[in-house]
Amino acid sequence: MAPELYVFGLDVSSVNWFAADMWSIGAMLFFSLTRQAASQNHSELGAYASALGKGFISSLMSAAPNERPTVSKARQHSWIEGYTPSMLTIPTLTLQRYMQIKRHALIVSDPSYQ
Repeated sequence: MAPELYVFGLDVSSVNWFAADMWSIGAMLFFSLTRQAASQNHSELGAYASALGKGFISSLMSAAPNERPTVSKARQHSWIEGYTPSMLTIPTLTLQRYMQIKRHALIVSDPSYQ
């Protein structure tokens, strides 16, 4: 959770939710690379990400919300820019296809399922 959201008696109308979401994206990237909870000490990233990647994640997790990049700025970052838009989209499944996959997985994993 973005550090600015830990304030006791927080006035939610004053929160920049887009900036908080950008911090969360940084935290998810941090965890995906390190398998550790995000912290303000980004030195752990050195073993898992290039200097460019470390800089990108650090910018997303800036303690000051107004210093975090916007979505459009983040997408233009050199660490992200090399990916094509099709690589950045997650394919969606229809509910029917999801249930077929889930049922198949259940049948395969449980021989007693009928």
